[in-house]
Amino acid sequence: MQELVEEILPYVDQHYWLPLYSMGNLSAQRERELGYRPTAGNQARLGALRDPLPCWSAFTEGHITHDGKLSACCFDAADKWTMADLNEVSFMDGWNSLSFQNLRSAHLRKDVTGTICEQCVAYNV
Repeated sequence: MQELVEEILPYVDQHYWLPLYSMGNLSAQRERELGYRPTAGNQARLGALRDPLPCWSAFTEGHITHDGKLSACCFDAADKWTMADLNEVSFMDGWNSLSFQNLRSAHLRKDVTGTICEQCVAYNV
């Protein structure tokens, strides 16, 4: 990777390394075969890691799916963490929705039991 990064560095504004993450069930078998475990949680960048809870991306980034859903998770590829349908409500209404507020409160308590994040692959590695 370092060789590739050095090649593209003059053309990018910012570069940073991420820990190895799992994208869930599709990679679980391969992880077992290789004998490694990815980093738990969305801990951000190497050199500036954070605790997995609260998950920083639920507070700082809007994740919009291909069909216009606002997701609570940057790993959402299958509408598992949908907070609002932006075809029906504005981004700000979705971002400030009661469901998003409740989810963020659970993250701040560092207890996502009973939320859509409870079964997150990040906490099941």
